[in-house]
Amino acid sequence: MPRLWLARARAIVLAISSIVILQAAHNPQEVLLQVVINNQTAQDFVPILQGEGGRFLAPEEFFTSSRLRVPAVAPVEMSGRKYYPLDAIPGSHCTLDTAQQALRLSVPASAFVSTAVEGSARVSATPETSQTGLFLNHDFLLSGQAGNSGQGNNFVASGLVEAGLFSPWGVLTSQFVARNLVAGAHAVRLTTSFSEDFPNRMETLTIGDSVSASAPWARQVYYGGIRWGSNFSTQPSFIPQSLPSMQGEAVLPSTVDIFADNVQRLSTTVQPGPFSINNVPVLTGQGTISMVVTDIMGRQTLITQSYTSSVEVLRKGVQDYTYEGGSIRHNYGLVSSGYQGFFGAATYRRGITDSLTINGRAEVYPGGETAGAGFDIKVARLIMGGGVASSLSHGREGTLFYGEASHSSRILGFSANYQAANNRFNQLGLVTGQKPDVSILQTSLDRSLTRRVSLSGGYIERVGRTTQDVRAVSTSLNVELRRVFLTFAANRSVLKDHSILFSMTMSVPISRKTIASESLQSTGGTPTSVTEVIRQTGMSNGYGYLGKVDTGAKDLEMDYSYQNNQGLSTIALASADGEFGWRLEHYGGTVFMGGHLLASRWLTDSFAVVEMPASGVEVSANNQPVGKTGSNGTLLVPWLAPYQQNPIQVNEDALPMDITLPDSRRTVVPMPRSGEFVKFTTAQNKAVIVRLELPDGQPVPAGASVSMDGGPEQWDVTLHGQVMIERRPTPPS
Repeated sequence: MPRLWLARARAIVLAISSIVILQAAHNPQEVLLQVVINNQTAQDFVPILQGEGGRFLAPEEFFTSSRLRVPAVAPVEMSGRKYYPLDAIPGSHCTLDTAQQALRLSVPASAFVSTAVEGSARVSATPETSQTGLFLNHDFLLSGQAGNSGQGNNFVASGLVEAGLFSPWGVLTSQFVARNLVAGAHAVRLTTSFSEDFPNRMETLTIGDSVSASAPWARQVYYGGIRWGSNFSTQPSFIPQSLPSMQGEAVLPSTVDIFADNVQRLSTTVQPGPFSINNVPVLTGQGTISMVVTDIMGRQTLITQSYTSSVEVLRKGVQDYTYEGGSIRHNYGLVSSGYQGFFGAATYRRGITDSLTINGRAEVYPGGETAGAGFDIKVARLIMGGGVASSLSHGREGTLFYGEASHSSRILGFSANYQAANNRFNQLGLVTGQKPDVSILQTSLDRSLTRRVSLSGGYIERVGRTTQDVRAVSTSLNVELRRVFLTFAANRSVLKDHSILFSMTMSVPISRKTIASESLQSTGGTPTSVTEVIRQTGMSNGYGYLGKVDTGAKDLEMDYSYQNNQGLSTIALASADGEFGWRLEHYGGTVFMGGHLLASRWLTDSFAVVEMPASGVEVSANNQPVGKTGSNGTLLVPWLAPYQQNPIQVNEDALPMDITLPDSRRTVVPMPRSGEFVKFTTAQNKAVIVRLELPDGQPVPAGASVSMDGGPEQWDVTLHGQVMIERRPTPPS
């Protein structure tokens, strides 16, 4: 009935509009018409003004709601509205369908407002304030050896321990290693540091042990001190390097599919008009992007373009910097301290354009200072860079310069790096008596011959002053034969005995986690072989193993590993030249947070402790099953990504029937290497469970629905005819 009245009302309006339209040329006034744009209904009952000469004018709000650009002409004002002529749209055509009382408008894609779509799937998320807790990672190792060497049994107990304290103010960690406790070796401190992130500024403060920042010509050193620098990982949605963009046009609503090197990277919808897809997610290197635009009529348009992407080239205006200083650490891993001499350094990069990035670094160290500048640039499909550095040490000036170029695509890739310095050049990282190398040259070439065959080669040359000269050539041929992968390689040292090492490796995947391989090696004498069968444990719970036979070293090795939520345990047996050895190892961690002490795997990422008043309930994180809650209703969830949304889901099917879970899904955004406490609350159902039987005594089939006294609320019958009636203890009808 309402549809009939609506049809009659519209017929009356259209009839009146027909009369008004005939009079509009002499007495302009508003009429209500349906407007169809490019054969797609845009709006019903749009107030249209027909002027002299049959011109049609539409109100400004029509242009806005239809995403049409407002014509750059003077409007006609009537009844407080601004009207713009539709024929002022470039390339448009407008006709009146008096039979349907519709105004049909045909416009090009350029008449619509442009749309910008973000190609990257990264989403900004505000991290939660970290809670306070402790974690302790450990790697304990017991090993023994016995045989014909005459040394008797050798028993070794060693371990690596990392302790961490996380809080709202940051993370404090310290690592210790003990290599042979049986022989009386003392534990050696490796690192102790405190770090705090500032996500809003994309910066990180580190106090304690650290490694100096990298630069094209710099040498990295261990030191203890303070470090302040940019950290783009605190904002996953921020993209520092320049990624390719695609532009197109759509006359009708369309679907856009983006393919990078024949791999689909994005699928999205766009409205009519010009559009751009910004920051298309691609891998580093060079390649081709294809964009397929499919409108609602099924018509397709293909657009292709090449791209070049490199982490060395920043977007315009992006800055990457590190300011650091402290005491240089010597004999790292051998002594707990070893700090000697102070230094300060500043490293800076800035994107001048999307294709040009400049960089600079300055160092001050005992007895000298060094400064240098350089650039990285995208030219066509090449990434090139270069720079120069100058030092002043003990009154002597020195110079270093470098250059590099690279190209990477599916068919061809090559790289070349060259660095040279004079005898007087000095820099941070050179110890007393050490001189810089005269020159270092590294080149590589990769060429895909067919879809399953590729060839690669490389050359390295180092001319040293206080280090040994190196000159070596390597080449390899890779062949894929269905499920068999073959690699033929040859390596030759130019400076030594000029002998050539030939090798052939055949790898055969047995399953998703298991692979078998056979390697043959020869330097002109009797060839040796290495046979291996490896099953990786991966990220999930399960087992892994290794079987290895080496005819050259006369070595036999067998390993078995088992991994669960409490860590990774390994037992290994090996024999070589009459010697027998064994090894036991456990690799895991422990967390104390929220009053709970939980065992875990080694923790390198963020994590969460889930608590709920039920045991044996399955919990998933990021759509991957993690495990089941223990007897106290807790479970540690590892591998959470910091600064990103991590959904944690509880399987409600495992809950008792008299317990409900108001919220079975939580999303956490943790800080790095910190824990979140996630507590799921449950409610006790006020319900009665009854068993329904048919007249013959058989239970009512599962899936049937029952109601109470003919009321609207219904309940489903489960197995054995059981049904839970909430809030009403009387039996159902």
